[in-house]
Amino acid sequence: ETRRYYTRFTAMYLQTNASFLELTARAGIAPYLGAFDDIHTFIIIELSHWSQSHYNKTTLYPVVRLFKGTILLEYGTNFSNQSTVSLVINI
Repeated sequence: ETRRYYTRFTAMYLQTNASFLELTARAGIAPYLGAFDDIHTFIIIELSHWSQSHYNKTTLYPVVRLFKGTILLEYGTNFSNQSTVSLVINI
């Protein structure tokens, strides 16, 4: 992650009676570079894939990340039936 670009890849695999695999890739860009005390923004595209036994699902959706100081807020949606909201406050 830099002030302009954001990337992330995660992989999670759980071995149980029904094995579970989750892969997530993100890429984003900041539409502007603000000063230290400004609200900062990343526009992110996230691709997620879940697999468990005979079930597979792949989702692509945009995410908006806003942060200032120790507060981070993310909102993403696939515009049909799935949304995500994350709030992180570091104290």
